[in-house]
Amino acid sequence: MEQLENRAPAGRDIGADFLRALACFFVVLLHCSGSGSTAAIFINSLTRFSVPVFVIISGRFCLASDRTVGHYLKKCLRLLLTFVLWSALYYCLLVLPYEGFDAAGAARFLVTGPQHFWYIYAAMALYLAAPVLRVFCENADKKRLEYFLLLTFIFGSLVKTALDTSHFALLREIIEEMKAEYMLGFLCLFVFGFYEYRFPPDRKRRGMLYALGAAGLAATFFGTLLLTRRSGAFNDLLFGFFAPNVMLSGAAVYVFFTQRFRTHRPGERAKKVIALLADCSFGIYLAHVLVLDTAVAPLDFINGLPAVPAILLRAVMTFCLTALAVWLLRKIKFMRALT
Repeated sequence: MEQLENRAPAGRDIGADFLRALACFFVVLLHCSGSGSTAAIFINSLTRFSVPVFVIISGRFCLASDRTVGHYLKKCLRLLLTFVLWSALYYCLLVLPYEGFDAAGAARFLVTGPQHFWYIYAAMALYLAAPVLRVFCENADKKRLEYFLLLTFIFGSLVKTALDTSHFALLREIIEEMKAEYMLGFLCLFVFGFYEYRFPPDRKRRGMLYALGAAGLAATFFGTLLLTRRSGAFNDLLFGFFAPNVMLSGAAVYVFFTQRFRTHRPGERAKKVIALLADCSFGIYLAHVLVLDTAVAPLDFINGLPAVPAILLRAVMTFCLTALAVWLLRKIKFMRALT
């Protein structure tokens, strides 16, 4: 994903770099897994932590650094330019050859982009909110931060997921009047990154979070299977990035690896590889669907494999080919800003 303030004040944060590279691979795996079979649902369940982890990392560095409003406005403008240029490339390669040129359709595609580009708009919204959130986080004590996290988790995760079930008509009416659920899930994750940095959890709290994260992963898989079988069609209620099971899994993965890299330092060669993949992660996010659709998906020998090996091989090939392409593109100076 986008390089979200990935350097700590004292230098490179290898734990954040590793998490960004790991989450980036699982985003690719997510788009290679599908959702039809039990195997696909299982692998897809494993990937859901990836986007929450990116948001947590972003909050960790944005809210711990005293960046100006102008800094974030420039980042948003660069993201918008990147969005439009890459959308144009997707349009020319994946839409135009099959549907022909339509001016209105082309203009719409440039500003809506391929489906996975939604995260860029979400990141822009978080950037625009960061200067205000920074003031709150800098001055809030632990209890106020915990109150903020609890409030945004309730309304941005629990309530939103309840509303997505199409039940709770009265609750839906109340929340629609409040307009409370929009972006609150991401704000919860965003501020959690800062909270974990400022108040690292002790061993007992980490254990509790790991247990909740494991329970969240189990709920994602088994709950999705149960809902799908009951409805007779795939039900993605528990796959949502705001779903409490997914947010808890993301927080658990983030804390686990952050703690791991605080106590165990990798060798210099491993650091270089991790840093390289982290630097390429935004470009991989942008380009991997293009590589998947044009270079990997058409390979018949992969499609003939059993479901799990096919999904894993497709993801590894897509990730490696995209990483190589992005690494080469970043050799061109002006492309660094767009990858």
